[in-house]
Amino acid sequence: MANAKKISALIILLFACAVFAKTNQRNAQIGYIFPAGGKIGTSFTVTIGGQYLKNPAKVIISGNGVKASIVTYAKPLFSLDKEQRKELRAAYKTAIEYRSKEKKGTKQKPLSLKFSEHMTEILKHPLLWELEKKSLVELIHVQHVINSPNSRVQKNRQLAESVILKLEISPNAKPGTRELRIQTKMGLTNPIVFEIGNHTEFRELEPNSAAVPQKILGKIKPPIQNPLSTPITINGQILPGDIDRFSFEATKGQTLIINAKARSLIPFLADAVPGWFQSTLTLFDSSGKKIAFADDYRFDPDPVIIFNVEKTGVYDLEITDSIYRGREDFVYRISIDESPFITDIFPLGAKMNSAAQVKLNGYNLIEKESALNTKNAPSSIRHSHLETNKTYSNQFSYAINSISEIVENESNNDLATAQDIALPVIINGQIKTAQDKDFFSFNAKTGEEIAVQVVARQLNSPLDSLVRIIDAQGKMLAYNDDYIEKDKYLHKDSSGLITHHADSYLRFTIPADGKYFVNICDSQTNGSVAHSYRLRISKPMPDFELRVTPSSIVANASANIPITVYILRKDGFDGKIKLSLKNSPTGFKLSNNLIPANCDKFHTTLSSAKKLPKKPISLTFQGCSRIDGKLVERVALAADDCMQAFLYRHLVPAQEFVVGINKTRWQLPKIELETKSPVEFNSDNVAHVNIDFDTNKHFRDIKLKLESQIEGISLGNISHNKDRLSFEIVAEKSKILEGFEENLIIEILKEITPKNKDGKKQAKTRLVSIGYLPAIPVSYKLPFKED
Repeated sequence: MANAKKISALIILLFACAVFAKTNQRNAQIGYIFPAGGKIGTSFTVTIGGQYLKNPAKVIISGNGVKASIVTYAKPLFSLDKEQRKELRAAYKTAIEYRSKEKKGTKQKPLSLKFSEHMTEILKHPLLWELEKKSLVELIHVQHVINSPNSRVQKNRQLAESVILKLEISPNAKPGTRELRIQTKMGLTNPIVFEIGNHTEFRELEPNSAAVPQKILGKIKPPIQNPLSTPITINGQILPGDIDRFSFEATKGQTLIINAKARSLIPFLADAVPGWFQSTLTLFDSSGKKIAFADDYRFDPDPVIIFNVEKTGVYDLEITDSIYRGREDFVYRISIDESPFITDIFPLGAKMNSAAQVKLNGYNLIEKESALNTKNAPSSIRHSHLETNKTYSNQFSYAINSISEIVENESNNDLATAQDIALPVIINGQIKTAQDKDFFSFNAKTGEEIAVQVVARQLNSPLDSLVRIIDAQGKMLAYNDDYIEKDKYLHKDSSGLITHHADSYLRFTIPADGKYFVNICDSQTNGSVAHSYRLRISKPMPDFELRVTPSSIVANASANIPITVYILRKDGFDGKIKLSLKNSPTGFKLSNNLIPANCDKFHTTLSSAKKLPKKPISLTFQGCSRIDGKLVERVALAADDCMQAFLYRHLVPAQEFVVGINKTRWQLPKIELETKSPVEFNSDNVAHVNIDFDTNKHFRDIKLKLESQIEGISLGNISHNKDRLSFEIVAEKSKILEGFEENLIIEILKEITPKNKDGKKQAKTRLVSIGYLPAIPVSYKLPFKED
């Protein structure tokens, strides 16, 4: 009996640990990584800041060439008491005196700092970690950050916990972005972007602004920092009111690209307005004169300065937030180099499986053209870059489509000079001047439907398109400026990152036989060779894209894990889609995988294998549907539902869908749906569901919670009968439409009474999650005809 109680308690505890995060919204979250990148062939430490990061077990990094190990975990450093500050001041004094007396070429005994046990946990914090090994500059940095009146050390709970990692980047690693996740007992974190480069990396140390309050430094004189040599990548953080300033050398005749990355590292901040770090760059000459400023690059919030050096010398670069906000996740990387920088390409894409070249414009370009990869790909957006002598350009984007393509012919600025086209077609064009308005004419018949789509902003073109459909008499019949696909406050654009939506789209039914015109221009009357576009004019071409959220989950053996699939339907596609796992490990499967017609948001559960792999794995989902008699398959991109400024949300793509493995001795009981699928309602608007469920005494008295909140649907009575769990689903007829189809996600909860440290039970009980039922498909059909 005693053993049974122990086993029962252990099972509940293990289940609670595995999914307690979901029930109590304690999801392991990474807020930032600093520095947010490193050089090929180096090893170094980075700090991860976030929430619920205690007991980090594994580090998962996408791609190849990077190894990571956990050094230590640090609790929040919200405040220091009087004794702790006293000990730190004494340590600073000793360490600073030691470093001040150091001379090059002389040997001294290693510095030894003694602290009381009261300081043990605090000294694990990244700011204070290995204090005796810090240089004079680093010691001043620590003193400045803790004592500065403008600084707030880890006051945000979302960023309060820290994990220090050691990263090793292989000499054979390819430059580019990786995604880093940490697995803890509270789950698998969201991915955070980490960059791999081939420049020397410099990590900022405070104080480094133009003016530092003397009371921060006291009698200490910071070592004079030599100007940085280019090429260089500078890593830093902007704290409240912070202004970071760096000196670098430049030579006459150079064209230096000063490129700041901030929003691209952390697209959306959890609790900040406008939702990201808005960095600004200011460039000064040796006399202190401001010679350049940037707070963005076109519609990208990350600024870029193109610096044509007219005089050899030392220059100062300053970075801050546009309104002087700041906190630890205001992380940046600034590259200063002569790398190739592509400003625009033309055309913006090509036909699938064609031999295609694009012309390149920009700075420091040795090559003026680049071949596109168009092979064996469905309609999609792709990315590429130039590589010259191990120097990489910035990324450029292009589109691949399956229909015929032509290039716009100038001059076609009015109805009289409109360019004749035959549908279907994709037109590659440019709005070269403010007055440029491109017209295209075609013949159509009554009742035909046409789709007009612009792809420009999605491919980094600055064009803010406006399209019109005009009849032969010059009457405007339809127009569209910005087309934003969204569900309430959720923006579902294909990139998940564009907040300046500006591409146009419309569908139009032809009212009568005759000639019609499509006109495209820039809505803000701007123009340049960079204002390129791809204009599709065709009959609707039904298609779809899929996004799977979240991009990070943790699986116990034989568990059901909820996932959400978003369907981006194109050109009126309204069909069913079969969702499946592509090349998945044995044992992983989807509980119900048929996405209903017209469904834009689909809930289901991923059932994990009974025998799990030893290491985290990556899964790939795909959707399959028949469109116009043809079988169409689309890979579903992993994504995360990220919030911007407390309200607006975006589906931000991730590089992969990662499953962390939670190894436990205990498994969830067998859970299978016995009732015919989909579950249907009777004349009383009640559906009865039977689940094959291990109902031994360890799992009696469970509660069920409807995870997917659907208006008009609720859970009714629950009962046990031997090896079966039965419950009711109740529909409110006035709120449910005929033909309603959906998957219900139901969480299994058990009430427990926690114990105090002395072993006595607490007064209050609490509900803990012990898993999920498989997704239950329901269908609502009127059981009888009403008079």
